[in-house]
Amino acid sequence: MADEEKRSRVSRRKEKKKNKKFLSLLSGVVIALLLLWAGNSVIGNDETSGSENSDRAIQEENDETNSTEETERSQNDSASAASSDSEAPEDNEEKTESEASEESEEYVIEGSSDENVSRVVKKNWETVETEQNIEAPHRVSFDKGSTDWNELIEAVSVATELSEEDMITWRIENGGGPQSATAVVTDSSQENVYRVQIEWQKKEGYKPVQLEILKENPYK
Repeated sequence: MADEEKRSRVSRRKEKKKNKKFLSLLSGVVIALLLLWAGNSVIGNDETSGSENSDRAIQEENDETNSTEETERSQNDSASAASSDSEAPEDNEEKTESEASEESEEYVIEGSSDENVSRVVKKNWETVETEQNIEAPHRVSFDKGSTDWNELIEAVSVATELSEEDMITWRIENGGGPQSATAVVTDSSQENVYRVQIEWQKKEGYKPVQLEILKENPYK
């Protein structure tokens, strides 16, 4: 009887030791799991924080780049505007000279009391440079084929803008003085009739001074 009680007490002590070991082991496992969870949470927070910091750094870098580009663009625009302003006076000067040149070449259109004249045109035409002796006294010659005649035809061509090949000369006669002539010509189709007043420019040559657009050819 005593031996059984002794064995029962020993058995109970062994059982308690096993339970304590199990509880200790279980507690260790729980603690390990808690530590592992806590570690993962800390790492996750660090990664999130690092990602946010990285995104913030990238955004700040982009903002700085955009600001730099805007500054450079503004400086370039200012430089372009300044360059345009500095060039404007030259452009205006060139335009003024061009306008003056165009004004000097403008035609002046007038009416006429002559019923056969449609309109009178005047312009500062060029003088036909002569091949004759400009030092000797000059008198207009109406001999066909002479130097005078050829230069008169050239002056008519300047005023009418007809080539000599497209021009029919109907008459060239005295224009009212020893240094002037009047020529009546048409184009090759004879649809356009012109009368040109020509004057001799001393030591230069013949120059057309007036162009009349005629309604009909008086010599046809």
